[in-house]
Amino acid sequence: MVLKKLKLKLASALSDFMAEDGESSVEITGINARHLTKGMGVALLSGILGTSPGVFACYPFGLAYLCASDKFIPFSYIGLMVSAIANRSYAVPAAVLYTVTVMLRYALSKLLCEAPAADTHSAKGRRKPPVLERMKQTLISGSQTELFRESLLIRCSVACFAAFVFGLYRLVAGGFLYYDLFGLLAGFMITPVSCFALSGLFVKNAKLPRAVELSAATLMFMTVYSLRGHTIFGFSLSFMAAFFVTLWAASCTGGLKGCAIGLLSGLACGSINILSSSGSYELTYTLGAAPCIMAVVGLCAGALWKISRPAALTCACTLGITLGLAIDGYGVLSRIIPDVISTTAIFAPLTHFAILPRIPVFVSPDSSRTDDSAVVLEKKQTDTLERISALSDAFSHLSDTVYALSDRMRRPGVADLKQVCDNSFDSYCGKCSLSALCWEKECGSTLDALSKITAKLYAEGRVSVNDVPEYLKGRCYNIMGIVDEINISCGKLIEKLIKTDKTAAFALDYEAMSKLLSEQIATNDAEYRIDDDLTDKLRQTVKHLNLCPSRAICYGSRKKHIVIEGVDLAGIKHNSDEIRTAMENTVGHLLDNPSFGIDGDKVTVTLDARRRFFAEVAKASSIKENEKANGDSAVTFDNREDFFYALVSDGMGSGREAAITSKICAVFLERMLRAGNSKAVTLEMLNGFIRSRGTECSATVDLAEIDLITGDACFVKSGAAPSFVLRSGNLYKLQSKTVPIGIMPQIDAEKIKFELMPGDIIIMISDGVAQSLEDGVWLANLLTYEWEDDLSAMAEKILDNACLNNKRSDDMTAALIRISESTAQ
Repeated sequence: MVLKKLKLKLASALSDFMAEDGESSVEITGINARHLTKGMGVALLSGILGTSPGVFACYPFGLAYLCASDKFIPFSYIGLMVSAIANRSYAVPAAVLYTVTVMLRYALSKLLCEAPAADTHSAKGRRKPPVLERMKQTLISGSQTELFRESLLIRCSVACFAAFVFGLYRLVAGGFLYYDLFGLLAGFMITPVSCFALSGLFVKNAKLPRAVELSAATLMFMTVYSLRGHTIFGFSLSFMAAFFVTLWAASCTGGLKGCAIGLLSGLACGSINILSSSGSYELTYTLGAAPCIMAVVGLCAGALWKISRPAALTCACTLGITLGLAIDGYGVLSRIIPDVISTTAIFAPLTHFAILPRIPVFVSPDSSRTDDSAVVLEKKQTDTLERISALSDAFSHLSDTVYALSDRMRRPGVADLKQVCDNSFDSYCGKCSLSALCWEKECGSTLDALSKITAKLYAEGRVSVNDVPEYLKGRCYNIMGIVDEINISCGKLIEKLIKTDKTAAFALDYEAMSKLLSEQIATNDAEYRIDDDLTDKLRQTVKHLNLCPSRAICYGSRKKHIVIEGVDLAGIKHNSDEIRTAMENTVGHLLDNPSFGIDGDKVTVTLDARRRFFAEVAKASSIKENEKANGDSAVTFDNREDFFYALVSDGMGSGREAAITSKICAVFLERMLRAGNSKAVTLEMLNGFIRSRGTECSATVDLAEIDLITGDACFVKSGAAPSFVLRSGNLYKLQSKTVPIGIMPQIDAEKIKFELMPGDIIIMISDGVAQSLEDGVWLANLLTYEWEDDLSAMAEKILDNACLNNKRSDDMTAALIRISESTAQ
């Protein structure tokens, strides 16, 4: 138990130190425990860098880190002050220099970042010169307004100035020696270059995507280099640090990067000597065996790590000792072997118990949020394609339907074409001397010829003399004029129908399409926005579950989605139900069972919101007496956004025209709402389409939308009959005073919203069942006192009683929806 607690604390401290600023619920005497832990790490790092004398004792690294960093400045200052005390020769000047540097950065950032936008005008109301505006934009980094967030130019300038002042003091105080002069020049050049090299960890630059990795490598090199010459009980701290970092990098990034990092850290272990001879100085660098050892160890350990960790560590330890013997001889027994064995002994339990975080060595402190956004962006792009594809399919299907309907409505019917033929014959036969022969003696053959001409005209849209039967063509000398008259009259009829038909205009309704696409984009942005509060809670939960992931995020507004990446497969101690329950308690929503994606020894856990409710549906419908088509339409469906819809549409009147109108409403609404479009824009488009058809037939719309995740319900009624909600034996009526769709230019609809409860039953009817509650007192009594749990039987029972109680005959439809709560998975 003690080991487990220690493991959790060390893992939290190490991972937070490498990550971006994080909040913690643990407070120690008013100080954030995580903040304190990271600050202490920064102080230790600054102290190590501050003790490194560098070339000609210029001490550039601590000062460069102080100027480059923008976080934990007080802790960095404390670490450097401690390192100044260790520098006996220049303790006071170094301490004063660090103090002045912090004060100078504070003053510059305060001066540059506090200038309000309103001050762009001078006291006399004149605008500041554009040159000054451009200078200010150059000096401060974008829109940053916090302290110590100056631009890279300012930070490097401060580092250069501080190094020059320190070198100048050494030169004057030391009696103008060449050594001090060389130290001034070295510090003047190395300090700002080091500050620039470290800037990738603090100043983001989109043009340099690898700046973070380069800066991390620089910091690692400086740290190992600063430990040169420091030993504890005979152990070389720089060699142990280089070997440790090489193993850690190889375990996280693989063989190639492990080799590169090992080579770099090995170079940092080399020693630099300055020899004086007759007033001249000679700079020498002792390489040693470290670079070769570290490079080979990083390559082999990274290659074997995923195969076997013990084998990788054994190989690394053996290679380190063997190469040391081969390069430095048996003198390595007292130097390299103890360092290699002790470092391997320290690293092995840290990685075995997952105390050492599995984070790539080259990581930006702000990359956590960036990676979070990248994960969500990838899924967002995938789902956006699916949404747009569904929308495209809906428009394609509706376009085909509309154009087919438009083409049909542009074609004259058989009766209209027969009238055209009759009128054309009458215009010539009334003046013909042979009309008695055709219409009295040969009336049967004439009518037969007229029927064939009409059929040909209906099939092809025009006729020719060759289409006239021979027995009529042989005796009628006006047949060519009659045929021309038929074609001209048929053309005029088609032109009239085209002018009155407006259904094809629906395909050109760009404004409505623009609204739909805009809403899709807005919905996508909301559903894929990271929930920072829940993400922070989620990360606390996964730590308690001991999952130790590299990333854990929660996104979505209405539907929550959880992604936990980089989970160690060997470290999962909980089953899927336990993980799901813990996540549900964290986000406050029901979730599906987690899905696991495995990549090597790492696992990605994904959980999505699941439906809290489901709907049971039953429908019944009957046709008006002496009619062949039902003017009512009832459909129920759900979509991928976890919304359930129920629609009852009643075409005004009865018969074929009413049936067509209600079917159009049903097909239109189903296709558009299945694609995830909003009710408002969809109903506006439907209203315009019904109006443009050029017929007098309209339709009622009774649409129920149920959110299967939250339980929120919304009724949209446009001229529809009342609906009812049966809850715990109580009957509630939902009614509106609106006109049917397709009558007014703007849709007349009323929204009724309420929250559903498990066990609620929704009853939707057409006006053939009951036009009002007063008209259907029997219906209220039936629903209240004669209810049956079998919804199908109850729907039929409603229609049977409607036939008995209603005085008029009409199309009748009843749809019943029972809402139930999903059982736990």
